Amino acid sequence: MQRLLEQHADGLSPLGAGLLAAAYTGYCTDSHTFSKRLGVEHALVIRECIVLADHHEAIEINGRNERSQRIQYVLTKGGHDLLEAAT
Repeated sequence: MQRLLEQHADGLSPLGAGLLAAAYTGYCTDSHTFSKRLGVEHALVIRECIVLADHHEAIEINGRNERSQRIQYVLTKGGHDLLEAAT
């Protein structure tokens, strides 16, 4: 993850790198699970998911629960490429 942050110091946050790594490894692919497992406020995770989808095009949001605001996402090809370049 550190290498990923170093390579993309121009805008990728540590939280964003963590979300990408979690999806890449299969640890989790939704905002609520990530929030609970890592003890991060869900609102911050939601905001970072939107940044990763809209600005970095590293994830694709493929579901959202209107009541809980849980976002389900998958890595895009660009997201996979970012992570593979950092390994």
